[in-house]
Amino acid sequence: MRFPAIADEDELHRVETVFGRQSFGRKAGEALHPEREPPAMLEQIRRTLGEYNFAGQYQQAPAPEGSGMVKAAWFRNYTANERPEKFDRIVQGWDPTTAQDRHGGSKTAAQTSGCRHFADSRSNKVKDRDVPSAEIDA
Repeated sequence: MRFPAIADEDELHRVETVFGRQSFGRKAGEALHPEREPPAMLEQIRRTLGEYNFAGQYQQAPAPEGSGMVKAAWFRNYTANERPEKFDRIVQGWDPTTAQDRHGGSKTAAQTSGCRHFADSRSNKVKDRDVPSAEIDA
C-alpha cells in the first residue's frame, strides 16, 4: 500500500476495522495529513529537496513522474517500419536471474537500444541537464 503526501489521483480505501467497514478517501492534490503538513509546507519541502528527492521521501515513488536524472522524453519507441536504417551505436543490457522456478527454468530480461546521437562520458563532461542535447565527437 502506498500513501503519498500529496495524492497523485483520487483515492478510496475500504478497510475492515473493529468498528465495521470504513472508507477513507481523498481527491488528487490533497495532502495526506493537512493538519500536520499543510499543502504550502509540502510545496516548500518539495522546492527545498528537489523533485527527485521529494518523490522518494514524500510521494513514496523513488522515480518522479517523467523520471529523475534520465527523462522518458529523451527516448523514442519505433515501430518496425519507422526504425532508422542505422544507429550510431547499439546498446544491450541484460538482467539475468539465478532463481529457478519449479520446472528448473529462470527468466532473464534483456533490452536492446539503438542510439542515434551517442554521448561518450569518457570524451567530454557535460552537466546533467545538457545530456540529451550534448553532441560529442567520437
